[in-house]
Amino acid sequence: MPNPMFKYTLELPQMTPRLLIVNYSLDPTNTIFGHQREIVEKLSIKFVSTAVISAHGSQVKMKNLDDKNILHLVIDWKENKSIRNILRAYLVFIKALYFFRPQLVFFHMTDTLAAMFSPLLALFRIPQALWYAHASNSKPLKVSRLFIKTIVSSTPG
Repeated sequence: MPNPMFKYTLELPQMTPRLLIVNYSLDPTNTIFGHQREIVEKLSIKFVSTAVISAHGSQVKMKNLDDKNILHLVIDWKENKSIRNILRAYLVFIKALYFFRPQLVFFHMTDTLAAMFSPLLALFRIPQALWYAHASNSKPLKVSRLFIKTIVSSTPG
């Protein structure tokens, strides 16, 4: 029973963590990954701040991402440029870790980047989750399983 002498209660806001999302693209015109921008926007509502690392940059200007407290970093992955891609991915990732300091990482359909980044995240004890919806178990997925405790899928396997 509440004390009648105290009209008001002090409720401290529960701060939700900073979320880092790793995906392929935020380009809404992309026929395969065009929905990822909407996923980022909906997830970002639940967090204090959100950063996104995308493998591919958007050809379309990203409107209102700053208004929604979303930081967008692009790896700019290029075909047949393996060493460049790996170095660039780690550069962007380490920049995000250092400056953004995520408290939770969500990999969306990026088993290769999950395999690359998950060992470091596990070392720093940053919780991570991977959404992966393919029927096959790729080599990067098998590596990711060693470090990521939460893997969500809509497919068996």
